[in-house]
Amino acid sequence: MVWRDNFRNLSEEEKVVFELFEHCSLCDFFPCEQINSYLQYGSNNPESDSFSYNPDERSCHIRHWIQISCTPSVQLPSDKVVYVADGIGDHYQIDLKRNKDIDRWESSQPVVISAQTGSGKNYFIENVLVEHVRKLNHKNRTRHKILILSNRIALRLQMADRLNNKHLNEDGNENKIYSPNDNVDVMSYQSFVRRLDTMKVRQGKLKDRRPLYLFVICDEAHYFASDAMFNPYTDKTLFNITRIFDEAIRVYMSATPYECLEHIMRHEATAVSQATTGVFYHFARNYSYLNAKYYSELDELKEIIESSGNENWLIFLDNKKKCQTLKAELEEISTLKGRVYAVSAESKDDEVYQRMVVEERIDVFIRGKHGEILPKIRVLIATSVIDNGVNFRNIQNVVTSDISRVKTLQMLGRARVAKGERVTHYIKRFTEDELTFRIDKLKEQQDVYHDYRTSSKGNQLWFREKYCYGIEENWKNTKHWFGRNDGFLDKLFPNDIAVSLVDSLVPTYKSILEEMQRSDPAELPGQKYLEYQLSWLGKKYSRENDITLKDKDEGLKSLLEFLNSYADNNNKIFASDQGKFKEELAGLIDNTFGKQDKNSRTYGSSKINRIFEEHNIGYGIEQVRETTGKRQTYWTIVKSSSTAQRGDNNA
Repeated sequence: MVWRDNFRNLSEEEKVVFELFEHCSLCDFFPCEQINSYLQYGSNNPESDSFSYNPDERSCHIRHWIQISCTPSVQLPSDKVVYVADGIGDHYQIDLKRNKDIDRWESSQPVVISAQTGSGKNYFIENVLVEHVRKLNHKNRTRHKILILSNRIALRLQMADRLNNKHLNEDGNENKIYSPNDNVDVMSYQSFVRRLDTMKVRQGKLKDRRPLYLFVICDEAHYFASDAMFNPYTDKTLFNITRIFDEAIRVYMSATPYECLEHIMRHEATAVSQATTGVFYHFARNYSYLNAKYYSELDELKEIIESSGNENWLIFLDNKKKCQTLKAELEEISTLKGRVYAVSAESKDDEVYQRMVVEERIDVFIRGKHGEILPKIRVLIATSVIDNGVNFRNIQNVVTSDISRVKTLQMLGRARVAKGERVTHYIKRFTEDELTFRIDKLKEQQDVYHDYRTSSKGNQLWFREKYCYGIEENWKNTKHWFGRNDGFLDKLFPNDIAVSLVDSLVPTYKSILEEMQRSDPAELPGQKYLEYQLSWLGKKYSRENDITLKDKDEGLKSLLEFLNSYADNNNKIFASDQGKFKEELAGLIDNTFGKQDKNSRTYGSSKINRIFEEHNIGYGIEQVRETTGKRQTYWTIVKSSSTAQRGDNNA
């Protein structure tokens, strides 16, 4: 097995940091990228008294592993990475005689490879480990294999294609086991959980056979947690991997492993005979190739996309309806007509999408119905169907819209960069309404789990009637939140990983929302959390990269010019003109500060004055009555003493 290194001496700077992160004080793996991101957030927000929005994040799971730092102590140049094959060394070179006196992997010790996308995890498996198994088989006259499990059909196609060294003409069937060569089988996690008996036979669990698989690779292992909220079988999948392959060496690979570590540890400890402390290989992250920009609404990006020439865009949204809507809107732009493609889970059998996956690029040549060559795709809009593991090269822009750190980093990882290339990352700023919506949905899921626990574990008739046969929304949710033993509704079971995540996310999102509610009304909503998001990438907020703020600055300029035109000319706005005035003014206000009242298209004078005061506009509406003639009442726009200063600040 691989042994733990001795704890190193702490520097004075590290001792100071340990005062903030007590859970690191006994850890021989410090600092990790989580701590680095917390320190970056603290640098971004020196007045903040917290380093994380998660109340439970002080209990770190990395400390329970044997940690191997695979990054040199000397600072590497920004365009350099340490590749997985170099960092692991010869630990993978097992001896079938299982000599336990040398530093080598063995079945009682799970392995985690934590490395940034593009650092050669797949290369190590497909070129180094596969070759090692081939040599072992020749030397020992055996027929052992590696099993590679992946979480997306598209990822499995890319992996199988690389191993086979030629393009595949497969149908993307999830239920198949693909064998690109004599030493490897590739299948999806979904296929594995449907074919447990087959895998038990192959691994000698049901018949008196020698185990087929020496290594089982759980690629993109964060799948067990990241997909748990909509796939009820991820915990069951992990449970069976550790039990069926307890005699194989189980390798969990991910760029974002932290969310799933607790669950891997739980199953490994209970399933594997003489289980020993797992080994955790860590490779430092480097996001210097990213140019981060920030947006609030997709409309802010349309003009940027239109004017970006022949640059390619990868845009992630959270549901397929939004994908189709954005596709239709972008294709209204003449230069993008026919050059936007939207993909969802239903696209897995689409020929164009499969070509993109196999060729690892979105700008593939496409032929029309009559054999003509169509314009290359420039914009690929996707749901999370491709947010894990799939590679696309020649991407210049990535748009993310997820609040989760794991999902955001995985989405970024889909754009593979060559040396010297840069990618612009457009990261979404979230609002109170969006957080409230997420919290309400999570609490709804919590309530369903509570109903299950109080109904004799789902066997009570009332639970099934409510959640399996009742209103459509209930049973649609239930099929994502509960698995079915043997397919029967009276044998429901929850995904324990999802239950754990829901209980963790509710207080996390509440703390984010509470901070938003405490923020200065004049500040853009979600600003503090945006800076926290940037800390994941080691970035610091920059006003010049804020697209929303740039748009609002332009909007504010237009608003002030509009108000000034009335104030300078002493215009009187009579009742007959106030409707048109309020519509035009409401448009300028909403464009500058966002919608101020969801239930009203325009605003009255009192509301307008409150908005102006809240945002220090320097103007106000006064209601005046004529002293002669018909003595009509009218509005007039007046300047306050702060008007000149406001204009200077936004010049």
